[in-house]
Amino acid sequence: IPEDRFFNMHYPSGRPSEHLRDLKMMKEAGVQIKKVILAVDFLSIFLDFTIDESDLLSQPYPSTLKEYYNFYKNYALNIPGNDLISAAITNTAGERAQRIGNGSFSVKWKEEIIEGNPEAHIRDQTFRIPSSNYENSQNISRGLTHLKELVDFLKSQKIGYRLFINPTHVTTYLAFNIDAYLNVLREISEISDFIDFSGLNSVAISNLNFYETSHYREKVGDLIISRLMNKCDSLLPDDFGYCVTRENIDQQIERHHAWLSDYFHAERIDLPTEQTHFTTADAETKNIDFRIM
Repeated sequence: IPEDRFFNMHYPSGRPSEHLRDLKMMKEAGVQIKKVILAVDFLSIFLDFTIDESDLLSQPYPSTLKEYYNFYKNYALNIPGNDLISAAITNTAGERAQRIGNGSFSVKWKEEIIEGNPEAHIRDQTFRIPSSNYENSQNISRGLTHLKELVDFLKSQKIGYRLFINPTHVTTYLAFNIDAYLNVLREISEISDFIDFSGLNSVAISNLNFYETSHYREKVGDLIISRLMNKCDSLLPDDFGYCVTRENIDQQIERHHAWLSDYFHAERIDLPTEQTHFTTADAETKNIDFRIM
């Protein structure tokens, strides 16, 4: 974001409750916060997991003496596994500097492979496996409560913010209970306006926009920024990123249903009648190919 400055507070599977904790800590330390760009996805609302103490990269920043002690003790006593050692050896200083300097996350070796043989990437079998088989049927009230607390805090502190829903690869999206997912979007619209990048839009159904069924590529992040900042971008698809409010949430839900209908029609699949829930198990039964250009 060349015309502005932001702290990159992203970390894997970050949830609203954790972002709220970090923002409060920064305010207490005297940091002036003017604007926040907040990303939310199915993990943020549906998953209620405890932090794995063995995963050192996902530990929250310590704020008390006890937390400082446990934080550095875990690092001091940790015996790194082969995966971590390999990542440390192969990860270049330039890539680390990029993340620290401008906050962007670009996996250069993957980008080179994709650009070198895009057809092979499109046909990669990993795109048949959703990043989560979670059917979001559990009580989501806690996640929504944390999101409301975060939004209320930003408003009370007169901090400007933009809330958006992350894009989700088609395979992962179809592994959701879609009706429950759309109900969550309705619940979020009661808390705050947001920009919805999810659903089976032209970005979500293209394997070339994702590394696998979980992480989208840097170029997709650039499209998100263009939409959030109202920048003119010739590469930005018209169907990518809709402003959603409590007044127009019904239209957005209808848009999700229309995308689903279009996708099933294109793949010559009968749309489920009782509920919009589709999984890769159905894909195997109906011999669907997720090789979408």
